[in-house]
Amino acid sequence: MPPERTPLGPMNRNTDNKAELFEFERSRIIEMHDGGKNKAYISRYYHHPYSTLKNAIINNPLRNNGQSLPRTGAPKFYTTQSVTQTSSPRYYVEEKNFSPPN
Repeated sequence: MPPERTPLGPMNRNTDNKAELFEFERSRIIEMHDGGKNKAYISRYYHHPYSTLKNAIINNPLRNNGQSLPRTGAPKFYTTQSVTQTSSPRYYVEEKNFSPPN
């Protein structure tokens, strides 16, 4: 007889899979990098992936006082009614299939 499986724990779907760096932690990473520490050392010190640190360092000049950059949002969705109201659309979306203009 196979061993009995233990029940799974409760799941919380209200959590975000991609956590952001806090402003304080991001500023400490930038300070360590400016101080001469390499990215691999900082990655091990803060227990973050190397790519996270690399992106934080690369995107640092784009940030306003260390605050997170705004999200781009969902892509625009065009219906045939909204296409006819615009002057000259390039492409329009009809039932989620891309179609070139006629």
